[in-house]
Amino acid sequence: MNIDLNKICGSVASTANHVGHQIGQYVDAHASGGLLSFFATGNVVCLVAKWTGKALQIVQSSQGYLVPDGLGIEGPQAFNTHWTVINEGNNIVRLHNNNNYLCINAAQIMVIPSPSGVPSGSETKLRVSQIGNAHVTLESVKEPGNFVAISQTGAPAPGTGDSVAKQFTPRLLHSPYGATHVRPHVYRI
Repeated sequence: MNIDLNKICGSVASTANHVGHQIGQYVDAHASGGLLSFFATGNVVCLVAKWTGKALQIVQSSQGYLVPDGLGIEGPQAFNTHWTVINEGNNIVRLHNNNNYLCINAAQIMVIPSPSGVPSGSETKLRVSQIGNAHVTLESVKEPGNFVAISQTGAPAPGTGDSVAKQFTPRLLHSPYGATHVRPHVYRI
């Protein structure tokens, strides 16, 4: 009987790698705690862009459209920086400000209005992932590989790869669950 140990070892290594990848995907999809606990349905968060140190906000463009930018101020009265969370499970969230939803559509970061009680489109689904102890990223579910990102000037930017532009520090502003269900840490950028 001829046994090729290289083939067997290669097959075992390939299978182990595949299983490890599947476990990693499962853990990522079902992760909780830390900063991800801020993204519970009903919570209100402020997202501070790593590049600018300022909050992600909704502003009105010169053409009259609502658009996001990364130059907002933080605070309880800075309502245009307050994002209400709808958590759909598996770290998929929708973020809205007064029913104006943050989204990625055709690789562009934008805000789209949705009347109260009317479901928003799939472009508003974002996968939240924690990066280290202080940052999160928001990746499009509809367009994987595209992230909400802010350039150094505060303008929406393409967010792909390992760019710092796609990193945000979430600040929990309000939780209907009380302090027992979230840990309102203050993280430094």
